[in-house]
Amino acid sequence: GQVAFPKEDGQWPQDRMYSNATAEVMDEEVRAMVDEAYKRTIALMTDRQEQVRLVAELLLKKETITNMDMADLLGKRPYSGGKEYDEYINSAWVAGKSDDDAGSGTVAEKATEGDKKDKDD
Repeated sequence: GQVAFPKEDGQWPQDRMYSNATAEVMDEEVRAMVDEAYKRTIALMTDRQEQVRLVAELLLKKETITNMDMADLLGKRPYSGGKEYDEYINSAWVAGKSDDDAGSGTVAEKATEGDKKDKDD
């Protein structure tokens, strides 16, 4: 579909400040970016299929999941979300997690350990 730069509110289509050729170039560039993002998403979901399955199962049990649910399931994020985000999340962790729960391992780690144990048996 069309992904060209939108016109200003209240303008008629012929009032835009770029030509049809420019709109086509913009559409092609945006389509290439969308296609690349789609391919990366499919590759990531394929690569992390087990983690996707765990999240899907949790979503079937709980309609809404939180950052704490995701961290319990998959472990903490491997990168920072930025200072403000990290402060917000850390305050939620302090308020919502007990010290007893902190070192118990993620659900994904437990599932992986269980899978390994099943293969050994």
